[in-house]
Amino acid sequence: MPTISRRGLIAAGSATGLAGAALIGTSSPASASSTGATELITPFRLQDSRTMEPDKYSTAAQDSLAVDGLLGKCGVILNVTVTQTEGFGFFRIGDGFETPPTTSNINWYEDGQTVANMAMVAVEPTSGGIDVQGGGDGRAHLIIDVLGFIS
Repeated sequence: MPTISRRGLIAAGSATGLAGAALIGTSSPASASSTGATELITPFRLQDSRTMEPDKYSTAAQDSLAVDGLLGKCGVILNVTVTQTEGFGFFRIGDGFETPPTTSNINWYEDGQTVANMAMVAVEPTSGGIDVQGGGDGRAHLIIDVLGFIS
């Protein structure tokens, strides 16, 4: 299997570009209708605390976000960005607070950083939403863009 870089995935902009990505269970674009298929969409902004509530997220924050089109999907592909950071911290994004992910999706280490990361996360099966949970000792603006779905 050829090596797939993040830059290559973004440039490809098609299910073919993501077909070989790890953890999605799809080995070729021909299986796009089967379970585990990746469905890329025109990206849309789900959250931007620079212009939407709750202003900056503290690292003690917990927030539930409804995502249009996620009901019936098992995962979502996101681009997660923190900017105008204060202190240090991280955010975990997943399918619920009862069993939050054990690893973070994005981290920052000092004031004034802007950091972005692509993440594939599970969605809450009954609501089709995702949850954000912070940790650390700081605050940051949080921006989440939805890039696609996993069936």
